[in-house]
Amino acid sequence: MSPTKMPIRLWIAALALSIISTATQASAGESRWYLEGRIGQANLDAELGAPFTGIRIDDEVTSAGIEIGYMINRYFSVQAGYRQLGNAPALPPPCIFCELDERLIIPFEAEVSGLSLAAVPRWPVSERFSLYGKLGIFHSDTDVEVAFSGDTVGSLSDEELLTAIGAHYELPSGFGVLLEYEVVPDLFDGANLGFSWNF
Repeated sequence: MSPTKMPIRLWIAALALSIISTATQASAGESRWYLEGRIGQANLDAELGAPFTGIRIDDEVTSAGIEIGYMINRYFSVQAGYRQLGNAPALPPPCIFCELDERLIIPFEAEVSGLSLAAVPRWPVSERFSLYGKLGIFHSDTDVEVAFSGDTVGSLSDEELLTAIGAHYELPSGFGVLLEYEVVPDLFDGANLGFSWNF
C-alpha cells in the first residue's frame, strides 16, 4: 500500500472538478439514480504498512459490494460504494528462529474492506448496451487478527487509485446486468458480476 498521499489528493481534486464540470452540462431528462450490487473473485496482494510492516497478504478471496450512483447523462455518472474483500492469511516476515521451530509462527488473518468514490464515463454502443470505465479513489480498512482466536491485534487504513473497465446491459424492466474488471494497485484486482436497478 503506497505511503504517498499527494498524488491521491490531486486525483480527488481532479475528480471533484470533473463531476462539477459535467454536472453543469447535464440534461435533466437523462439524469437518474441507480443501485448496483456485485460479487466476484479478487486477488489480494499487498504488503501492510506500520505497525505491521513486513506482513503480506497474498490470496484469492470472494468479494462483494454495493454501490449507489447518479447518472448525470448517458455518457457520465458518479458513484460511491462499499466493498467487502473477506479474510485472507497474513504472512509474517521471514523469521530465522521460526524456521527452526514452526510453533513460533503466529498465524494472522487480515480482513479487508473499503469505501470507493469514482467517476464513470460511458460509451453507449446501443440503446441498452454500453461500455464504461471507472476512475476514482478506494479507501481501504484492514483489520489484522490472530487466526486461531479471532482477536484483533490492530488495524490500518490507506487510499489508493481505483480503475475499472466493464460492460452493462439494461433490461426493459429497469434492471440490468454488468461484467467488470477492477484494479486497485498494491491491493487487489479481480472480475465482478453484478446487477443494477434504476430508481
